[in-house]
Amino acid sequence: MKQLLLLCLSLFLQVKSLAQQPQVTGRVFDDKTGLGLPGVTVLQQGTSNGISSEFDGRFTLSLEAGTDSVMLQVSSIGYQSQELRVAAGSNIVVRLLESPGLYYCDLCVLPKLATGLSSGLLYTPVGGSIQVFGEGLFGKPVSATVNYRTNLSRNHALTTTLSLPPLFPRKRLHFRENLVFQRLRIAATDLDFSSYLATADVGFYRIGGVRLPDLLVGVGYGRYRSTGLHETRLNSRAGYCMGVRGEFLPDSFGLTGYALATRWPGYWQLRGQLMYSFNIHYKIGVEFQVLRSYKEVSVILNRFFY
Repeated sequence: MKQLLLLCLSLFLQVKSLAQQPQVTGRVFDDKTGLGLPGVTVLQQGTSNGISSEFDGRFTLSLEAGTDSVMLQVSSIGYQSQELRVAAGSNIVVRLLESPGLYYCDLCVLPKLATGLSSGLLYTPVGGSIQVFGEGLFGKPVSATVNYRTNLSRNHALTTTLSLPPLFPRKRLHFRENLVFQRLRIAATDLDFSSYLATADVGFYRIGGVRLPDLLVGVGYGRYRSTGLHETRLNSRAGYCMGVRGEFLPDSFGLTGYALATRWPGYWQLRGQLMYSFNIHYKIGVEFQVLRSYKEVSVILNRFFY
């Protein structure tokens, strides 16, 4: 009888100590889709105390008795890890952003360089491009792109783009700025055009479980010169643009693109692109542009280096 009482007392003390053990509970979501993420590692920094999230993203991490607060590291392959300090007993919600790089054996691999071949089907059949990724080279989220096409005679098309670091990179609302310069000189259509655009990609990632494309907005300055039989006319004015950019099908299709309409005083400029990733190193796609009497469709092949 005495042994039975001692056994009951020890069980009671163990249950009581477990009940008093502090915990942190929560749930991890994909910030774009809003779905719970399974298999996410939630680790107490500086220790080996950690746990993986369940099939719906929920987790419960037990802490040592007397712990007031802890620094947690939340990480998963293909996502940007987060570090946050939480109080013991908290119930938290963590939203992870997709990483822009590729992952091999838990190692994030970011592209450093992309080169491409492009061909305009009507006016500029010979061309190429080069893109440099600052994040892959020196850890800064910037990139620069130069694209040039020609017919090796009097037709030339040049576009340069500088993508700047995003504002609010870890927020649901994201905002990324781009500076674009374009120069078109097409003798066959009597076109001599140049423009400077400052654009911004503004997005909310999702509404509920629906993934949304980014909204493109911007302002710029354009100069259009046409040469007639008896005179040369020069039109230099400010303009504005609107469009969309994003993934128009689920990620597994690898299909991305954009459409942009720019209003210059007296005329419109329309541009668009659709790209397909058929390998981690390659993208192929088409691009179109319309500016007054100038209409061009181009095919593109890009090669990425990591």
